[in-house]
Amino acid sequence: MPLLLAAVAWRSGAAGGWVLLLGGLRYLFVSASLLWPWLDAPLPQRFRRKLVCVVQIAVLAGLLAPIAGPPWSELAALLALALLAWSFALDVLWLARRR
Repeated sequence: MPLLLAAVAWRSGAAGGWVLLLGGLRYLFVSASLLWPWLDAPLPQRFRRKLVCVVQIAVLAGLLAPIAGPPWSELAALLALALLAWSFALDVLWLARRR
């Protein structure tokens, strides 16, 4: 679902092609676990992940609004992507330390 929203946001002109990372980072993480199996270990429950997911979906949905347009739409998507990347980085570091 997020990847589809990101693709529609990109095609609508709300953000550049890089917005596909906002929708596809989870798929990249799962793909990376095929190369590095330690990434597939269970993670503890964290409110941070839920919050970042809500922000991600809200921004992606907001990018589809008729009033969403550059540069503000790109800024919102960039901030959401930074937040998502930070969250994934914390999880990768946590998993790396416990492998």
